[in-house]
Amino acid sequence: MTIPELFKPKVSVGIPTFNRGADLIKTVQSVLRQDYPNLEIVISDNASTDRTSDVCREMALNDSRITYIRQSHNQGPTANFREVLARSSGDYFMWIGDDDRIDRSYVSLCLNALLEDQDYSLVCGLSKYYQDGHESFTGEGMNLNQNSPFLRTIKYYATVGRNGTFYGLMRRRQISQLALRNMMGGDWLFIAAVAFMGKIKTLREVSIHRHLGGATVSYSKMAQGLSLTKFEGRFPHLSIAAFAFRSILYQEHFYDTLTKPKRLLWASFIATFILVWRAILPWFVKQVREISKCLAVSR
Repeated sequence: MTIPELFKPKVSVGIPTFNRGADLIKTVQSVLRQDYPNLEIVISDNASTDRTSDVCREMALNDSRITYIRQSHNQGPTANFREVLARSSGDYFMWIGDDDRIDRSYVSLCLNALLEDQDYSLVCGLSKYYQDGHESFTGEGMNLNQNSPFLRTIKYYATVGRNGTFYGLMRRRQISQLALRNMMGGDWLFIAAVAFMGKIKTLREVSIHRHLGGATVSYSKMAQGLSLTKFEGRFPHLSIAAFAFRSILYQEHFYDTLTKPKRLLWASFIATFILVWRAILPWFVKQVREISKCLAVSR
Protein backbone atom coordinates (compact mmCIF):
# COMPACT_ATOMS: atom_id res chain seq x y z
CA MET A 1 0.00 0.00 0.00
CA THR A 2 1.29 3.44 -0.94
CA ILE A 3 0.07 6.41 1.08
CA PRO A 4 -2.04 8.68 -1.19
CA GLU A 5 -0.61 12.15 -1.77
CA LEU A 6 -3.74 13.78 -0.32
CA PHE A 7 -3.46 11.74 2.89
CA LYS A 8 -0.06 12.18 4.44
CA PRO A 9 -0.53 12.16 8.22
CA LYS A 10 2.08 14.02 10.20
CA VAL A 11 4.75 11.89 11.85
CA SER A 12 6.60 13.30 14.84
CA VAL A 13 10.11 12.15 15.73
CA GLY A 14 11.22 13.00 19.26
CA ILE A 15 14.93 13.32 20.08
CA PRO A 16 15.80 13.86 23.75
CA THR A 17 19.45 14.88 24.00
CA PHE A 18 22.20 15.84 26.40
CA ASN A 19 25.80 16.79 25.52
CA ARG A 20 25.70 15.01 22.17
CA GLY A 21 26.26 17.85 19.69
CA ALA A 22 28.49 16.06 17.15
CA ASP A 23 26.55 12.78 17.05
CA LEU A 24 23.20 14.55 17.08
CA ILE A 25 23.83 16.07 13.65
CA LYS A 26 23.98 12.60 12.06
CA THR A 27 20.84 11.53 13.90
CA VAL A 28 18.84 14.53 12.73
CA GLN A 29 20.14 14.17 9.17
CA SER A 30 18.96 10.55 9.06
CA VAL A 31 15.45 11.76 9.94
CA LEU A 32 15.47 14.73 7.54
CA ARG A 33 16.52 12.40 4.69
CA GLN A 34 13.46 10.18 5.11
CA ASP A 35 11.49 9.53 1.93
CA TYR A 36 8.33 10.53 3.81
CA PRO A 37 7.65 14.29 3.59
CA ASN A 38 5.23 15.20 6.38
CA LEU A 39 7.62 15.10 9.32
CA GLU A 40 8.37 17.15 12.37
CA ILE A 41 11.42 16.72 14.60
CA VAL A 42 11.22 17.78 18.24
CA ILE A 43 14.56 18.07 20.04
CA SER A 44 14.62 18.60 23.80
CA ASP A 45 18.04 19.60 25.11
CA ASN A 46 18.41 18.62 28.76
CA ALA A 47 20.52 21.72 29.63
CA SER A 48 23.63 20.53 27.79
CA THR A 49 26.95 22.07 28.78
CA ASP A 50 28.72 21.51 25.45
CA ARG A 51 27.94 22.92 21.98
CA THR A 52 24.66 21.00 21.65
CA SER A 53 22.53 24.15 21.94
CA ASP A 54 24.47 25.92 19.16
CA VAL A 55 24.20 22.87 16.90
CA CYS A 56 20.45 22.53 17.51
CA ARG A 57 19.70 26.22 16.97
CA GLU A 58 21.57 26.18 13.68
CA MET A 59 19.73 23.07 12.47
CA ALA A 60 16.36 24.57 13.48
CA LEU A 61 17.14 27.76 11.56
CA ASN A 62 17.98 25.77 8.43
CA ASP A 63 14.89 23.51 8.46
CA SER A 64 11.40 24.51 9.58
CA ARG A 65 10.53 20.89 10.40
CA ILE A 66 12.78 21.07 13.48
CA THR A 67 11.53 22.38 16.81
CA TYR A 68 14.24 22.97 19.41
CA ILE A 69 13.55 23.18 23.13
CA ARG A 70 16.22 23.86 25.74
CA GLN A 71 15.49 22.93 29.35
CA SER A 72 16.54 25.41 32.05
CA HIS A 73 18.01 22.56 34.09
CA ASN A 74 18.69 18.86 33.65
CA GLN A 75 15.41 17.16 34.53
CA GLY A 76 16.65 13.59 34.02
CA PRO A 77 16.38 11.36 30.95
CA THR A 78 12.85 10.04 31.48
CA ALA A 79 11.33 13.51 31.83
CA ASN A 80 13.19 14.56 28.69
CA PHE A 81 11.69 11.63 26.77
CA ARG A 82 8.25 12.68 27.99
CA GLU A 83 8.96 16.27 26.95
CA VAL A 84 9.45 15.53 23.25
CA LEU A 85 6.22 13.53 23.16
CA ALA A 86 4.27 16.28 24.90
CA ARG A 87 5.64 18.99 22.57
CA SER A 88 4.99 17.07 19.33
CA SER A 89 1.81 17.27 17.27
CA GLY A 90 1.80 14.37 14.79
CA ASP A 91 -0.85 11.65 14.64
CA TYR A 92 2.04 9.17 14.76
CA PHE A 93 5.08 9.36 16.99
CA MET A 94 8.44 7.71 17.53
CA TRP A 95 11.53 8.33 19.64
CA ILE A 96 15.10 8.05 18.40
CA GLY A 97 18.25 8.13 20.50
CA ASP A 98 20.51 11.16 20.02
CA ASP A 99 23.36 9.04 18.67
CA ASP A 100 21.25 6.64 16.55
CA ARG A 101 20.23 6.64 12.89
CA ILE A 102 17.33 5.26 10.85
CA ASP A 103 17.27 3.99 7.28
CA ARG A 104 15.79 6.30 4.65
CA SER A 105 12.46 4.41 4.38
CA TYR A 106 12.06 3.69 8.08
CA VAL A 107 9.18 6.12 8.66
CA SER A 108 7.29 5.44 5.42
CA LEU A 109 7.39 1.65 5.71
CA CYS A 110 6.41 1.64 9.39
CA LEU A 111 3.58 4.07 8.70
CA ASN A 112 2.34 2.02 5.72
CA ALA A 113 2.09 -1.03 7.97
CA LEU A 114 0.11 0.89 10.61
CA LEU A 115 -2.26 2.31 8.01
CA GLU A 116 -2.82 -1.08 6.40
CA ASP A 117 -3.89 -2.80 9.62
CA GLN A 118 -5.57 -0.96 12.49
CA ASP A 119 -4.95 -3.95 14.76
CA TYR A 120 -1.30 -2.90 15.08
CA SER A 121 -0.28 -0.37 17.70
CA LEU A 122 3.46 -0.29 16.93
CA VAL A 123 5.67 -1.09 13.94
CA CYS A 124 9.45 -0.92 14.04
CA GLY A 125 12.49 -1.97 12.04
CA LEU A 126 15.30 -4.25 13.12
CA SER A 127 17.66 -2.81 15.73
CA LYS A 128 21.32 -3.08 14.73
CA TYR A 129 23.85 -2.37 17.46
CA TYR A 130 27.33 -0.92 17.00
CA GLN A 131 30.45 -0.85 19.16
CA ASP A 132 33.37 1.43 18.28
CA GLY A 133 31.96 2.03 14.81
CA HIS A 134 31.54 -1.66 13.96
CA GLU A 135 28.30 -3.63 13.84
CA SER A 136 28.14 -5.89 16.87
CA PHE A 137 24.80 -7.69 16.65
CA THR A 138 21.16 -7.41 15.58
CA GLY A 139 18.51 -7.20 18.28
CA GLU A 140 15.41 -9.32 18.67
CA GLY A 141 12.71 -8.85 16.07
CA MET A 142 9.60 -8.41 18.18
CA ASN A 143 6.48 -9.79 16.45
CA LEU A 144 3.40 -9.96 18.64
CA ASN A 145 0.49 -10.84 16.36
CA GLN A 146 -1.66 -12.82 18.80
CA ASN A 147 -5.28 -11.74 19.01
CA SER A 148 -5.24 -11.93 22.80
CA PRO A 149 -3.74 -8.89 24.57
CA PHE A 150 -2.79 -11.17 27.46
CA LEU A 151 -0.79 -13.52 25.21
CA ARG A 152 0.93 -10.57 23.49
CA THR A 153 2.02 -9.15 26.83
CA ILE A 154 3.31 -12.48 28.11
CA LYS A 155 5.32 -13.06 24.94
CA TYR A 156 6.72 -9.55 25.15
CA TYR A 157 8.03 -10.03 28.69
CA ALA A 158 9.35 -13.47 27.76
CA THR A 159 11.43 -12.22 24.82
CA VAL A 160 12.32 -8.56 25.40
CA GLY A 161 16.03 -7.79 25.61
CA ARG A 162 17.50 -4.38 24.82
CA ASN A 163 14.01 -3.27 23.79
CA GLY A 164 14.77 -1.69 20.43
CA THR A 165 11.01 -1.97 19.90
CA PHE A 166 10.71 1.16 22.04
CA TYR A 167 11.96 3.13 19.01
CA GLY A 168 9.15 2.03 16.72
CA LEU A 169 6.37 4.15 15.24
CA MET A 170 3.22 4.34 17.38
CA ARG A 171 -0.28 5.84 17.27
CA ARG A 172 -0.51 9.02 19.35
CA ARG A 173 -4.14 8.39 20.35
CA GLN A 174 -2.99 5.20 22.06
CA ILE A 175 0.26 6.23 23.72
CA SER A 176 -1.28 9.48 24.97
CA GLN A 177 -3.14 7.24 27.44
CA LEU A 178 0.14 5.96 28.90
CA ALA A 179 2.75 7.36 31.25
CA LEU A 180 6.47 6.80 30.72
CA ARG A 181 7.60 6.47 34.32
CA ASN A 182 11.05 6.99 35.82
CA MET A 183 11.61 3.48 37.14
CA MET A 184 13.69 0.43 36.34
CA GLY A 185 12.23 -1.07 33.18
CA GLY A 186 9.97 1.92 32.59
CA ASP A 187 10.42 1.41 28.84
CA TRP A 188 9.47 -2.27 29.25
CA LEU A 189 6.26 -1.36 31.06
CA PHE A 190 5.45 1.25 28.41
CA ILE A 191 5.83 -1.14 25.46
CA ALA A 192 4.06 -3.94 27.35
CA ALA A 193 1.08 -1.59 27.66
CA VAL A 194 1.32 -0.77 23.94
CA ALA A 195 1.29 -4.52 23.24
CA PHE A 196 -1.81 -4.89 25.40
CA MET A 197 -3.48 -2.23 23.23
CA GLY A 198 -2.62 -3.81 19.90
CA LYS A 199 -0.29 -6.00 17.87
CA ILE A 200 3.40 -5.25 17.28
CA LYS A 201 5.40 -5.94 14.13
CA THR A 202 9.10 -5.75 13.19
CA LEU A 203 9.94 -5.03 9.56
CA ARG A 204 13.12 -6.76 8.45
CA GLU A 205 13.71 -4.53 5.41
CA VAL A 206 14.58 -1.40 7.42
CA SER A 207 16.71 -0.83 10.50
CA ILE A 208 17.46 1.57 13.29
CA HIS A 209 21.20 1.76 13.95
CA ARG A 210 21.97 2.09 17.64
CA HIS A 211 25.25 2.57 19.47
CA LEU A 212 26.10 0.55 22.57
CA GLY A 213 26.45 3.06 25.36
CA GLY A 214 24.12 5.96 25.98
CA ALA A 215 20.74 4.33 26.64
CA THR A 216 22.12 0.81 26.08
CA VAL A 217 24.09 0.34 29.28
CA SER A 218 24.23 -2.09 32.21
CA TYR A 219 21.44 -2.20 34.77
CA SER A 220 23.65 -0.63 37.45
CA LYS A 221 24.56 2.32 35.19
CA MET A 222 20.94 2.57 34.10
CA ALA A 223 19.82 2.85 37.72
CA GLN A 224 22.46 5.49 38.36
CA GLY A 225 21.42 7.49 35.28
CA LEU A 226 17.76 7.38 36.36
CA SER A 227 18.66 8.37 39.95
CA LEU A 228 17.30 5.07 41.25
CA THR A 229 18.55 3.09 44.24
CA LYS A 230 21.46 0.66 44.16
CA PHE A 231 18.97 -2.09 45.04
CA GLU A 232 17.08 -1.47 41.80
CA GLY A 233 20.32 -1.71 39.82
CA ARG A 234 21.39 -4.88 41.64
CA PHE A 235 18.01 -6.64 41.40
CA PRO A 236 16.48 -5.14 38.25
CA HIS A 237 13.93 -7.83 37.46
CA LEU A 238 12.59 -7.84 41.01
CA SER A 239 12.11 -4.10 40.65
CA ILE A 240 10.48 -4.44 37.23
CA ALA A 241 8.11 -7.11 38.57
CA ALA A 242 7.07 -4.87 41.47
CA PHE A 243 6.59 -1.87 39.20
CA ALA A 244 4.59 -3.94 36.68
CA PHE A 245 2.26 -5.11 39.45
CA ARG A 246 1.65 -1.55 40.62
CA SER A 247 1.26 -0.22 37.08
CA ILE A 248 -1.39 -2.74 36.10
CA LEU A 249 -3.22 -2.71 39.42
CA TYR A 250 -3.87 1.03 39.75
CA GLN A 251 -1.52 3.36 37.84
CA GLU A 252 -2.43 2.89 34.16
CA HIS A 253 -6.03 3.91 33.62
CA PHE A 254 -6.48 2.12 30.31
CA TYR A 255 -6.51 -1.15 32.31
CA ASP A 256 -9.79 0.13 33.80
CA THR A 257 -11.55 -1.88 31.09
CA LEU A 258 -10.76 -4.94 33.23
CA THR A 259 -12.87 -5.76 36.27
CA LYS A 260 -11.09 -5.23 39.60
CA PRO A 261 -10.66 -8.96 40.32
CA LYS A 262 -9.37 -9.56 36.79
CA ARG A 263 -7.02 -6.61 37.07
CA LEU A 264 -5.61 -7.92 40.35
CA LEU A 265 -5.19 -11.39 38.87
CA TRP A 266 -3.46 -10.00 35.78
CA ALA A 267 -1.12 -7.80 37.82
CA SER A 268 -0.20 -10.73 40.06
CA PHE A 269 0.37 -13.07 37.13
CA ILE A 270 2.61 -10.63 35.21
CA ALA A 271 4.69 -9.76 38.28
CA THR A 272 5.19 -13.46 39.06
CA PHE A 273 5.96 -14.26 35.42
CA ILE A 274 8.65 -11.55 35.20
CA LEU A 275 10.23 -12.65 38.45
CA VAL A 276 10.26 -16.36 37.59
CA TRP A 277 11.06 -16.15 33.86
CA ARG A 278 13.57 -13.29 33.91
CA ALA A 279 15.25 -13.77 37.31
CA ILE A 280 14.68 -17.09 39.09
CA LEU A 281 14.83 -19.42 36.07
CA PRO A 282 18.07 -17.91 34.61
CA TRP A 283 19.64 -18.08 38.10
CA PHE A 284 18.60 -21.72 38.48
CA VAL A 285 19.99 -22.64 35.03
CA LYS A 286 23.26 -20.91 35.89
CA GLN A 287 23.55 -22.89 39.14
CA VAL A 288 22.89 -26.18 37.34
CA ARG A 289 25.62 -25.38 34.79
CA GLU A 290 28.09 -24.49 37.55
CA ILE A 291 27.35 -27.75 39.39
CA SER A 292 27.74 -29.69 36.10
CA LYS A 293 31.16 -28.08 35.53
CA CYS A 294 32.30 -28.96 39.06
CA LEU A 295 31.17 -32.56 38.64
CA ALA A 296 32.94 -32.82 35.27
CA VAL A 297 36.21 -31.52 36.77
CA SER A 298 36.04 -33.89 39.76
CA ARG A 299 35.72 -36.98 37.59
